[in-house]
Amino acid sequence: MKIRKYESGFFLVLCFLALNIAACIQGEITCGKCESGNITVIAYDDTFNEIAKEQLPGCGPYSLIIPISYIGQPIHLLAHCDEDGSGELSAGDCFGDYGDDKYVFLNLMKVELVNEGINITIDRDITSSIEGEVSCEIYTTGLLTIGAFEEAPPPSDPTLSIGPYYQLNENKTTAYKIFVYDIPLGDKVWVGSLWDVDGSTGPTACDYGNYYPENPVVLEEEISGIDFLGCEFQIPPCEE
Repeated sequence: MKIRKYESGFFLVLCFLALNIAACIQGEITCGKCESGNITVIAYDDTFNEIAKEQLPGCGPYSLIIPISYIGQPIHLLAHCDEDGSGELSAGDCFGDYGDDKYVFLNLMKVELVNEGINITIDRDITSSIEGEVSCEIYTTGLLTIGAFEEAPPPSDPTLSIGPYYQLNENKTTAYKIFVYDIPLGDKVWVGSLWDVDGSTGPTACDYGNYYPENPVVLEEEISGIDFLGCEFQIPPCEE
């Protein structure tokens, strides 16, 4: 695999030029499980919407320019071996994220003006993609997220999947797609949803949720048609 040479001076010049309009992130990508030479580094906000991306010819140094509005805000940072060349996460890709927790959802970094030494090791597997449609008749505003869990509801641990938070359309539905990681094909997951009413990006009292009625789902590389109602119960205690 091709290794890129990092010139720290060039990064500092680039970062200096971007000051007052952007934040800078720099580090090294180490590949532990890659088969292809295509590496994509992606920064997401805390609702997993993409905010910056760099495509690389191989492992080695990277740099990202982040909009200055994210300074002081938490973001997720992932790098993946882009096996199909799509520039997006796909089932069968290997990936790594910045942070030490098993759950990507919990691995957040706070953006500063200059962020150096943000190193990522690609050592995890995206095993499956799950997609479908979720609806919520009582939806008004806010974001809804879908996740896959290792255990039957109510789960005690966060989701082992990656996917954005969604706004529902005028018909109060949304198509979704999530990526399950570190769970082997053939194992079972439980798919569920959360309407994040208070915008906390996590389950709190008065949020709404539901689970796919035909859970558990046996993992295949690509799964579709996992449609369900997304907000059939409210998380207690909730005082209206």
